[in-house]
Amino acid sequence: MNGSPNLDLLDRIDRAKSVTHLRMALVDFLPMLDIQHAAYCGVPPLEENDTREWIVLVTYPDAWVRHYTQEDYFRIDPVVQTAMRQFMPIDWHDLTVADPVSKKIFSEAASFGIGRQGLAFPIRGPRGDFALFNVTSDCDDPAWEALKERRTGDWMTLGHYIHRRLLDIAGPKMTGGVARLSPRETETLQLTASGLTSDIVAERMGISERVVRAHLQTCRYKLNALNTTHAVARAVKLGLIPSE
Repeated sequence: MNGSPNLDLLDRIDRAKSVTHLRMALVDFLPMLDIQHAAYCGVPPLEENDTREWIVLVTYPDAWVRHYTQEDYFRIDPVVQTAMRQFMPIDWHDLTVADPVSKKIFSEAASFGIGRQGLAFPIRGPRGDFALFNVTSDCDDPAWEALKERRTGDWMTLGHYIHRRLLDIAGPKMTGGVARLSPRETETLQLTASGLTSDIVAERMGISERVVRAHLQTCRYKLNALNTTHAVARAVKLGLIPSE
């Protein structure tokens, strides 16, 4: 994502204390993300013998949510069923070619104002967590193809970002609470935060630039950060490295 408004969204996600707060942030930023609606449903990684409860965050109209629930569409939703079996983004168009059930659900969704275009992102975590993040639009086919080309990476990042924040909200004990950086990761991030370039950080630490980049990538992942600057800001905020 580029630009301060999107960084503002990520900051609001960071500060959200509930699913309701996350939904409010998402609704406010929908136009900026070039989407009509967004929907997240996911299950956190729970201990053995625990009952898994889906966490749902949608900007859809209440009428569609009620209809979807009453018809028990979750059980037969082709997007959900396909997402369970693959890792790549799923375009709704790819599911409607010869499937009357898919055509029925998508047609009804469009009639409720969900949008005729949709892209779904399966999300899988290392502890068994699974989620599905959907974005929708009502543009025509050529505009949708151009929009996907420009925005797919942003939407995918947002889905993962929401997923990790919801895991924090739903069960901190399951995600380890505050991110933990290794001593080498902490040193790499702290030196980078002081303004040193990767080659100088590598020289100071006695490692290669490739290893420096790998440490920074891990830091970004653990801190749920968009880029290295964002990772530094989050690490300072969490007290993992000192502020300059």
